[in-house]
Amino acid sequence: MLDAGIIAQADPRTVPQPLAAYTFNAAQRDVLDRATLITANRCMEQYGFAPQRTWRRPPINELWARYGLWDPTSATTGYLSPEELEISSAGMASYLPFVGEAQVVYFGQVPQYGGVEVPPGGCQAQVNAAVWEVEGVTDLRGFVSELYEEARERSRQDPRVQSLLEAWRTCMNEKGWDYEDVWSPFEYWSQPPRRGTERHVTLASISADEKASAKDDVACKHSTGLLGTWLAADIAYQQLIVERESQRLAEWSEDMAAILANANEIIANG
Repeated sequence: MLDAGIIAQADPRTVPQPLAAYTFNAAQRDVLDRATLITANRCMEQYGFAPQRTWRRPPINELWARYGLWDPTSATTGYLSPEELEISSAGMASYLPFVGEAQVVYFGQVPQYGGVEVPPGGCQAQVNAAVWEVEGVTDLRGFVSELYEEARERSRQDPRVQSLLEAWRTCMNEKGWDYEDVWSPFEYWSQPPRRGTERHVTLASISADEKASAKDDVACKHSTGLLGTWLAADIAYQQLIVERESQRLAEWSEDMAAILANANEIIANG
């Protein structure tokens, strides 16, 4: 049975995801980023590069587009994610740890620099080794990502969701939109000139037609009951997966704590 409360609520922002307990939250990612910055600076200083004072990671929203378009703010942003808008506005270079000559050293794209040998993988490899390769720890972030994808795929194929996916398509058809599935609009609207030809995409690049499609898309997800049912199915499958993988996930929880402890030690010694 699917949770009727989740179906009625139909809001991924307010429903806890069982697998989220096995990913680093925003505060924990900040700790890891600070440890990464300290380690990177130590490595890059031996090549004469000034230390970086901040480390900006590209924003991440794992839930965006998990069920196709569902966020009501899409009425103004269309099928372009808020993260894409932010990156486009700031420029991707602002999220790189180092730029110019420093970048080729950081990523190990040269064998030596200034007479100093650059190790395979550059300073990035040293950062990964120092921050993530804690003794006795197996990094299972990729494994957890696979479990997330398994839950989404199993929930998408659930008969209760399948029938509503078809209802969504019919609803969109009635509003004048012919999409093969809930992810088709993302590709359709990303093609120029449908979203303009500007080098940096802005809100002004998003046409009235794209916004109208986005508004109808979200409305059909609610009117058909697709969003709430898919969300409830996703949560249910995640719970089953967490139970199935309980031992490995419990070990990963301990390893997450070890990784954070290591990062805090780097910061304390930094």
